[in-house]
Amino acid sequence: MIPNGMILNLAVIPLREPERIELRARFEADTTPAEVEERLAEAIDVPIRYPPHIAVEELDHDEVVVKIVVTPERPADGGRLAGEVLSAVRETDGDQRHGDGAQRRDA
Repeated sequence: MIPNGMILNLAVIPLREPERIELRARFEADTTPAEVEERLAEAIDVPIRYPPHIAVEELDHDEVVVKIVVTPERPADGGRLAGEVLSAVRETDGDQRHGDGAQRRDA
């Protein structure tokens, strides 16, 4: 006879959730969490497990700091998702980034 506990240990395989991407980003003070969420929705092509979680952490007179948490559907997509999130938060209206890292403001 086999004890029930041993059978359960053999039959139950714990599920592991992929590592989440978690970062803080600074925006102009008039940027809302909804605007950040919209930027992310437009930039992210990788399947994600849950909608992005966006929380305001700090508010200064000229900037707001938000925490962004996103989890990929598959662990293998973590790097690609991180790149897409970084691209989304680096984009600012009226700014263009160039390959040399220089930033040019449109007139």
